[in-house]
Amino acid sequence: MVTGTSSHLPTPRNSIWLGPIPSDSLRRSRPGRVVAIEIKATATPLTSHARHIKYLQSKLGERFALGIILHTGTQQLWLGERIAALPVSALWADGLA
Repeated sequence: MVTGTSSHLPTPRNSIWLGPIPSDSLRRSRPGRVVAIEIKATATPLTSHARHIKYLQSKLGERFALGIILHTGTQQLWLGERIAALPVSALWADGLA
């Protein structure tokens, strides 16, 4: 199960660019904290799909709050420390089981 709440949700104005990292979206969730979101056209997310987010995490250290890989499958799983794989359908779900 992947859950979490925050009173500091990312907004488009909090978008940042950290150079040529091919993540689809980078957001600041709290002052100085970064959430990375990457979208993959696969139904079976693998640890290797998170390599760009893991690179970002190694550069940011504790400033890295969370990485999310959105995919076309149905599984919710962790691909690494603070890196989750979620189905793209979770964007429209009322909650995650």
